[in-house]
Amino acid sequence: MKESARKTIISGICIVFIAILAAGCEEQSVSNKKSRLIAAESAGLKEQLKQQEKEIERQKGLVAKCQQEKEEIKQRYREETGKLSMSVVEDFQEKIRLVEENEALKAEIEELKGGK
Repeated sequence: MKESARKTIISGICIVFIAILAAGCEEQSVSNKKSRLIAAESAGLKEQLKQQEKEIERQKGLVAKCQQEKEEIKQRYREETGKLSMSVVEDFQEKIRLVEENEALKAEIEELKGGK
């Protein structure tokens, strides 16, 4: 009986040992799967970050281009406003000259009418 009890105890210990080993392997397998999933997600996020950084740089370039165009438009506006202002002044001066000439011609006509 002693031999049989000893075999039973050894068998029980072996079963427990095998169960512990199996549980440990299964836990490592789950851990490996999680690690692979995390690594894949990390790689995806890194790629997404790289794409967003490229888009940010593209947007910065567009902003710089728009600012340059804005400055060019401001400069053209100033130039055109200056030209328009000069044109208005010149037109006003021409109008004054024509009114004065018209008055002089009217006075001359009246003088000629009165001289007859």
